[in-house]
Amino acid sequence: MLELCLVLIDNEQDKALFKDLYDEYNGLVFYIANQHLDNHSLAEEATQEAFLYIAKNFESFKGENINLKGYIATVAKGTAISYYRKESRHLYNLNYDDIKNQYDATESLELDALDVVALSQAMEELPENIRNMMELAYVYGMTSAQIGELYKISAGNVRQKISRAKKELIKEMTD
Repeated sequence: MLELCLVLIDNEQDKALFKDLYDEYNGLVFYIANQHLDNHSLAEEATQEAFLYIAKNFESFKGENINLKGYIATVAKGTAISYYRKESRHLYNLNYDDIKNQYDATESLELDALDVVALSQAMEELPENIRNMMELAYVYGMTSAQIGELYKISAGNVRQKISRAKKELIKEMTD
């Protein structure tokens, strides 16, 4: 796996830097992927995919003054979420009767389950970077300043994007 990533990097100095980065953060990336996927083999695939992404984009952040651990964690989380979405697509293919039969005994669960599916579908409609900002804020508890640092935008801009996304989700959920 590491060898494939190194092929994507041009010079030897950058290859050595990437190898150090891989050795230091491989465990973290796998841990994050496994937390999201709860499946060892999918977590390994997501880890490989995350490092391929980092290798392909190595020039873009090398030498930048960024929170490297935060950047790698964001890439790992995004990759794991993409894998999770691919794996859970079959849930959206269930028809209403299947869902209704499953939750007939408890009506409140049926409504909650349908709300979760609707919210997931509405979230899918948001641009990926906005979805990631919302997850960083609401799932991981990152501040607007921390998210802004990752995306190289101001904290106010992050708050504005999240606020607009929330309004869009509410609109989608009530239509």
